[in-house]
Amino acid sequence: MKKIENHKLKTTIQEPGAPLVENIHIYESLFLNTSDLAYILDKEGQILKVNEAAVKATGFSAEEIQKRGFFPFVCKEDLPKAETSFQAVLQGSTQTHIFRINRRDGGLILLNSVAIPIIQENQTIGIIGISKDITAEENLKQKLSISEQMYRSLFDNHPDAVYSLDLNGDVTAFNDSLVRLFHYDPDMHGISFRQFVAPESMSLVMCMFKLAAKGKPQNYNMTGINRSGEKFDANITNIPIITDNQITGVFGIAKDITELAEKERKLQKAEERLNLAQKTANFGYWDYYFKEDSAYWSEHMYEMFGVSKDEFIPSFDYYKDFIHPEDLAPFLKNYHASLEEKTPADLEYRIIRKDGQVRRLHHQSTLILDGDGCPERAVGISRDVTEQREIEDRLAENTEQFKSFYNNSDVGVWSLDPAGKKVLICSNAILAIYGYTKKELYRDPRIWNRSIHPDDVQEVINNQNKISEGNIIRQQYRIITRDGKLKWVSDHLIPIYDEKGRLIRLDGIVADITAQKQAEAQMEFLAYHDYMTGLPNRRLFDQTLNGLFEGKNPEKFAIMYLDLDRFKHINDTLGHPIGDQVLKEAADRITASIRKGDFASRMGGDEFAIIARNVESIEDASRLAAKITGTIQKPYEIEGYELFITASIGISLYPNNGSTPEELARNADAALYHAKQMGKSSHQVYNASMNIESFKKYCLERDMRNALKDDQFYVEFQPKIEPRTHKLAGAEALLRWNHPDWGIVSPMEFIPVAEESGLIVEIGDWVIENVIAKMEEWQKGGLSLVPISINVSGQRFYKNNLAEMIGDLCQKHGISPKLLELELTESSLIHYSDQVLQELEKLGQLKIKLSLDDFGTGFSSLTHLRKFRFNTLKIDKSFTKNIISNLEDATITSSLIDMAHGLNMKVVAEGVEEFEQLDFLKKKGCDEIQGFLFSRPVSGIVFRDFLKEGYILPDGGKGLDKLKKQRKYFRIDLPLPLGADLTILKLKDKQVEMGKNEVLIENIGPGGARLYTNIKLPIRQDILFQIQTKILGETLSLDGHIVWKEEKSDLVTQYGLEFSIDDKRREELTQLLNEIQGPAEKGTRIPGSRQVEAECPVDYFS
Repeated sequence: MKKIENHKLKTTIQEPGAPLVENIHIYESLFLNTSDLAYILDKEGQILKVNEAAVKATGFSAEEIQKRGFFPFVCKEDLPKAETSFQAVLQGSTQTHIFRINRRDGGLILLNSVAIPIIQENQTIGIIGISKDITAEENLKQKLSISEQMYRSLFDNHPDAVYSLDLNGDVTAFNDSLVRLFHYDPDMHGISFRQFVAPESMSLVMCMFKLAAKGKPQNYNMTGINRSGEKFDANITNIPIITDNQITGVFGIAKDITELAEKERKLQKAEERLNLAQKTANFGYWDYYFKEDSAYWSEHMYEMFGVSKDEFIPSFDYYKDFIHPEDLAPFLKNYHASLEEKTPADLEYRIIRKDGQVRRLHHQSTLILDGDGCPERAVGISRDVTEQREIEDRLAENTEQFKSFYNNSDVGVWSLDPAGKKVLICSNAILAIYGYTKKELYRDPRIWNRSIHPDDVQEVINNQNKISEGNIIRQQYRIITRDGKLKWVSDHLIPIYDEKGRLIRLDGIVADITAQKQAEAQMEFLAYHDYMTGLPNRRLFDQTLNGLFEGKNPEKFAIMYLDLDRFKHINDTLGHPIGDQVLKEAADRITASIRKGDFASRMGGDEFAIIARNVESIEDASRLAAKITGTIQKPYEIEGYELFITASIGISLYPNNGSTPEELARNADAALYHAKQMGKSSHQVYNASMNIESFKKYCLERDMRNALKDDQFYVEFQPKIEPRTHKLAGAEALLRWNHPDWGIVSPMEFIPVAEESGLIVEIGDWVIENVIAKMEEWQKGGLSLVPISINVSGQRFYKNNLAEMIGDLCQKHGISPKLLELELTESSLIHYSDQVLQELEKLGQLKIKLSLDDFGTGFSSLTHLRKFRFNTLKIDKSFTKNIISNLEDATITSSLIDMAHGLNMKVVAEGVEEFEQLDFLKKKGCDEIQGFLFSRPVSGIVFRDFLKEGYILPDGGKGLDKLKKQRKYFRIDLPLPLGADLTILKLKDKQVEMGKNEVLIENIGPGGARLYTNIKLPIRQDILFQIQTKILGETLSLDGHIVWKEEKSDLVTQYGLEFSIDDKRREELTQLLNEIQGPAEKGTRIPGSRQVEAECPVDYFS
């Protein structure tokens, strides 16, 4: 049996005229959450899937239902009809039928069911059923029928059977109607009424009799049985007989209701016809985006509300204005409940159209969630059910009312003679749909068939030929109207038979579904394409990429990730409208550059992706990438601007660079990062030689956007000390990043990434707010605050509201702005403008101090000191580091101090680590000292203790030294370090292939090694490193984990690598190290070894 695949349901189970189902996820949501019983059967009647409504209705669990199968549930009397219907559906025909099923508790449920074939490859592979529990409705109809029969019998002078029973249930009195009803002799005194009850009704009748005998009047239906054994339906009324305040018996009225069955069948048929008209009624489709507060409306939505597109922009607030005041509160309650519980919404409410009409809408919607599980969109349909509800409220009205409904509905209603040669009924909607007059249609009914589109004629004829099977024909096809317009219609053809089974006429309904078809096509397109450029979107890209892996022998191909360089600058400076035009033009150029059969898509923002088919070599992919970058970099003439952008492309090839879609995509992304590092308008093919440093940079750029949201950033404080008194004078707030994979990342590594991506502004604002909040915490703890300086990017000044934001935060947290100092680098002032000057002036008005950081290390200009009113000059550690040993640095430092004091500026020296440096700066009159000699950067908790003490003694930061793991094995100190290559073998316990970085091994033993490198590495047990060097002519590869580290400078870090090797390998290493121990102790070179002439590893890497 063919597998019933979920993704096929979209095209195989849609009913003509049914609401549009955007995609399978939405359909599954409606299937699972509908209040009706829903189930899927295979060709043998085995139940494959049921919804929660079916479980609740039957009392069986989903597993029990699936194990039991469909037909065991069907009531025995209804089984032949159900089997016949089942076979008809397997032949491809949709069936509507009523049958009963058994509950776990023995009760029966009466269901009105629609069974639809599931078709795959032109074969029926299963059935989907939707069943409505109409048990209560049928009971209501029976009661109505009983009342009508009693009224009719009374009116026509046909008395019911009347009788009385004693408390034992024996007959004590009766009338002639009872004799006729039960075919018993006139002398029935003393006979038990149980003889008149069929076995299936005995339990019910006894229960009702007992209740009546206790004083509670009862009315119920039962199946009776006469003396001849014939069964009939009866309605029984039992009323207690009370004599002298004592219940002495039960008075009964029995009514034969068998004759009502035929009338009930006619009523059921009328209801079915009404339901068909309701299903094909027009509906409006909408798609609402929560974040943008904007929506897409179909044409009929505007018509239902009586407005045009030009005068109404769909939004939530505007939508609420149309809702009837009495219905607004329930609507909002349902709306918020749907959002909070993330469940579909199904409700009705009234609207007041623009022209004052009050209409009732039936609203059904489902939520679409984003990657974080939050509601992103709501899609749904709104159907005008005003007429439908009015019809339902007047089921007992005559045929003229139905006719009035048909003639005023958008749905066309018609009726033909059995031969289809004579029009019996033709509603006005038919005329509007086809464009012909009623006279023309009555004169020549063949006009309808001639209107069918030539390509659809044969299918329509084939369906019409099935009318002899007695089924309702449902079909959708195209027509050509009288004035030549092409329309889609939904047509239902209903055969009507007389009591003898002869076809007496053909009834039908037809609806114009052109707008619906257009909406379906548009929604299908938008679901898989980018609305701006028209290119396929990420969803279609993923499907296409995955599809290339479905065959046994996938073709060779390449995927390319393309990123537009400098697009963000254009977007920020010239605005989004021009940026959008650039994107459209770039998309057109990409499409024109690729080959036939290749696939281009927009992934979002300024990112595109290309699948290049049949790529045999790296050269093939490079030629195509070069063609694309060459096309992209040509000038763009947009609204009078001549714009220039370039593109960077990362390429990965199948199967060279990955065996799965995920691996190929990841490697193309990594290659894109390399391409951007190489410069503008370049491309890079992924290769496994990507070293640790490059891989780390790629990870940082990729993960930075989530770092702030995931609370990976934190702030530390490095004290500033008055050099003579050692008094705590202030602190610098320093941003830190605790990366989940790379541990504590140096700001020197991630700040440039944040600057390039533009995230530095958002991150900087977070630091400012975090610091001010921390100062409030200290202040509330009774501590005296000292000024805190915060580094600010030059990009922040172009946002205009820096001073306003800081002022608001200070007011909110009760902190004086005088206690804040902003540090700016010289490079951030190179492109200063009036806007920057205005913002600096506003900061000055708030009494916020300004500090010039790293003066003299880059683009230096005394103009900056004149132009901008700085309060503090910071001397970079590149000068202070060598002021004792280098006369030039000492002279520059002295000059900077004198110059700053001459300009009435305070001087702060960074990077002070030695007492000699402190003494020099103290003598030169430096105002404040910052460096490891007094303290490394510390957490807010530790700095709080510094605030309590008020001073810090110089100790070279010894109290903050990291403890090294105690050694288990001997170590050999090498006179000259060994050069080695470091790589990563496993990351998060997954094998990776990566290039190598140079390290220097200072000492080595059987248990591990101490090494230096300029790469910042994390201390993690799920990252396995490997070092490779050469000793005594033997290439040595050793695996291990980083277990401790110590920063030796801003650039160089010392690490302890603990080997992860087995005993045999450790024994071999011990023997090798024993051989070099002698030369190492003598300070001589070790022959055949990769020793490096570097007395100081820090200087080597610096």
